[in-house]
Amino acid sequence: MIKSGHHQVLWLYGDDVIEAGTSNIFFVFKPTTPNGKVEVVTPELRDLILPGVTRDSIMVFLYIYAENI
Repeated sequence: MIKSGHHQVLWLYGDDVIEAGTSNIFFVFKPTTPNGKVEVVTPELRDLILPGVTRDSIMVFLYIYAENI
């Protein structure tokens, strides 16, 4: 993998991105309209996604500070 210039993998389950190999994955989407908001998406917790301190901290931060992002 590293020979190809890739240092990380995304795990897929069907059509869903479920995890990054050694880290949490978050997707950030820019607003599509002038008054739109940034959207942050991460896989939902279920059988294949484990809750973790880092993921939870980011989710709490986004919840508290969402209006300023």
